[in-house]
Amino acid sequence: MGDRSQDRERRVVSALRALWSPPSDARTALLVGDIDGHLNRDLAGSVESRTAWCRWSTIRQPGQAWPKRGDYAFATLRLPREKDTLLFSIETIAAQLDEGAPLWVYGSNDEGIKSAARHISPFFDDVRTVGSKHHCRVWCGRRNATPARDALDQWVTHTELPLPSGSRKWTHLPGVFAKGGLDSATALLLEALEGYPTPTRVLDFACGGGVIGAELAARWSTSSISGLDADAVAIEAARANSDYTELYTSDSWSALDGLTYDLIVSNPPIHRGKSEDLGVLESLIERAREFLNPGGSLWLVGQKRLNLARRLDGVLKANCERDDGRFQVWSAR
Repeated sequence: MGDRSQDRERRVVSALRALWSPPSDARTALLVGDIDGHLNRDLAGSVESRTAWCRWSTIRQPGQAWPKRGDYAFATLRLPREKDTLLFSIETIAAQLDEGAPLWVYGSNDEGIKSAARHISPFFDDVRTVGSKHHCRVWCGRRNATPARDALDQWVTHTELPLPSGSRKWTHLPGVFAKGGLDSATALLLEALEGYPTPTRVLDFACGGGVIGAELAARWSTSSISGLDADAVAIEAARANSDYTELYTSDSWSALDGLTYDLIVSNPPIHRGKSEDLGVLESLIERAREFLNPGGSLWLVGQKRLNLARRLDGVLKANCERDDGRFQVWSAR
């Protein structure tokens, strides 16, 4: 994770702790979205049992698509960046809490925390601001009697996804990249890979809901294609959409020790929350050689402004395969 993102997380948690204290008699808590564990560590001396639920993996542990069920006295939610993910998180938390149990939602102003109340209120009453500090805000509400979806499969929606190999039924879950569609960068990458000789082992790095894996599997029926993503919910969508040989819920390369591939393909994420974070892209480029078989190659797509030529220079021998003015596809060995 980039230094700017780390600094933001520390600032937001610091604001929360300055404005809020857990109930003195509460011994169980569900901490949602505390991706770096700052809040969990901070509460170690005051809340006996703390269950963390984060759909995104870290270097310490893989993400979880659904929280562990428990008798939670209260919950906290670090504001997610996307509305779909926020709605999913709030309702999922509501399904874990008894009526009357409190939820605190915290985040920074530039992430949209000021307008979070309207998303909290369907499942929580008496939603109010606890306070604001350091350009951050904390909301509180108490669980009401509104029924909430209590399993991940209740969130599934289906669309038709047009791929170069043909249209297919597609499974979508909230917050997964491109909302179940084929984004223009991925389309350019798939176009560039047309005619590529069939590889034996392929890794779809940052696979999201499985678009790249589904198309490459249609082209290369004899290839072993694996997918990796930090988002456990995305992995569940990918499992439904694509016949991956293996799927890894992992922060960057963490789960792939000792594994190698003939081809690694990726449309890597470049944001974490509202902040640009190039950590995944940088790790992809810096370590790809470790996971490539002799003669293997890395193919990736990114915005032209990222200057992938400079980033690849000195690490891998690279060639620009496509440039549509906004995105570029590079191959590297």
